[in-house]
Amino acid sequence: MKKILFLIIASLLVIGLVLPGCDGDGNGNGEEPAFDEYIQFAICGPMDYIQGESMMWGAEMARDEINDAGGIVIDGDAYGVELLEVDTDEIDNPELAGDTVRHAITVLGADFVIGGFRTEATWDQIEAAAENEKIMYICGAATTALIEDTVVADYETYKYIFRGTPFNDNFLLTNNVLALAMISSAVQDELEAAGATVTTPRVAIFAEELSWADTMVYYIQSLVIPMLGYTHTYTARVPDDASAEVVATHLAAIEEEETHIIFTILSGPVGLTYGTQMGVVGTPALSVGINVEAQDPGYWTNTSGGAAYHMTMGTWAPNIEQTSLTGPFLTGIKEYSGGQLPIYTASSYDILLGLQAAIEGAGSFTDTDAIIAWIEDPANARTITTGVSEVYPDGLDSPYIRHDVMYGCDRVTGLFVQWLDGGMVGIWPKAEYGDLFNSLCSLPVVFSEPCWSGFEFDGTEHFQIPADFITAWEGYSG
Repeated sequence: MKKILFLIIASLLVIGLVLPGCDGDGNGNGEEPAFDEYIQFAICGPMDYIQGESMMWGAEMARDEINDAGGIVIDGDAYGVELLEVDTDEIDNPELAGDTVRHAITVLGADFVIGGFRTEATWDQIEAAAENEKIMYICGAATTALIEDTVVADYETYKYIFRGTPFNDNFLLTNNVLALAMISSAVQDELEAAGATVTTPRVAIFAEELSWADTMVYYIQSLVIPMLGYTHTYTARVPDDASAEVVATHLAAIEEEETHIIFTILSGPVGLTYGTQMGVVGTPALSVGINVEAQDPGYWTNTSGGAAYHMTMGTWAPNIEQTSLTGPFLTGIKEYSGGQLPIYTASSYDILLGLQAAIEGAGSFTDTDAIIAWIEDPANARTITTGVSEVYPDGLDSPYIRHDVMYGCDRVTGLFVQWLDGGMVGIWPKAEYGDLFNSLCSLPVVFSEPCWSGFEFDGTEHFQIPADFITAWEGYSG
């Protein structure tokens, strides 16, 4: 059956399901190729969605920087970067993604793979890369098991697999616990100052019904909310393409339960529906958590203003410089995105530049063992647009997973943004809450050293709670 499926996919590939990207061997400005040989990088994602689009924007920018600077240089020979745009269609048809990656490797000749957004689809993409002994950087899927059950469980088979972005879901949980605590403490202060009857923050969960969200739902509902002393009101689990009616019904139920905060765990298009319906229903609750669609600069317009005051974990924010490379990247990426701030899968930019460094450091693009050894060497940690890039070594306990992104205040930490007046601003981490964050580092659901005192990125602003929300909360009876 699998062979038949592959033949069907191969036929579709011929008519355009997966094709090399436009100007794949050029430098992005219409000039003729300047290299005799090229190294091919397959960029594999859902290209009809912002997740795949951002992946391509970042890779295209990196390609052009490398090619314009003379290519990847190995023993004095310069190789150009060629991108293969691979539409995995993994949001709508995750079962096809692995075979599209196999085709990119075995037929189109990809030397490296960057991709894998939806967890359910990434498993077989990993198999495709490993069985062909090609280095693959996951670009989007956060599930810890993707690395733990492959690289850690069977290193010789899966040593080719690394995660590029984001850090794993345990560290996503850490960031969200800290951000939730920050928002909730401010809500509690407002409730107490207003003399409200209910002063303990009441938290609902709105999450996709997908495997990557399962662990986070469990921890937030069963451990985090009780540990922080808050009250859980409601949990909604919806498909990643849930209808407006379904979303609105859950939001009405959440409001009926007198909820102050909705913790979101959303990566797919339902995040856009959620934002729109928040405006339509008018639920007086702050949204905080993960909503990938809310990282899209079009979120405000696409939700008709329903995005107001929403907060989501993000990778970049306007006017926030995590490193010296952040500003130039955000300025340059506008050329590729049509002026937009991309979502986190545009970290393909950092991944591709990292592969250039590894290839040049190893002195080969075909000696995978040498490249892997170079990446694993902590001496080769690199400053990237979001922090310092390094992978965890062998021998550590979970969630510090070999070949996973190293998390921390001195490595990669991430940030949160809030939508205000049609735009997004960076709001977390905030230095004034450092003592609160440090006090939470002893919780079993927080995987961080107490490094937060005084820690924030330049340009970070205070989050806002709308006055009409506070007025509505004053009427809660509990």
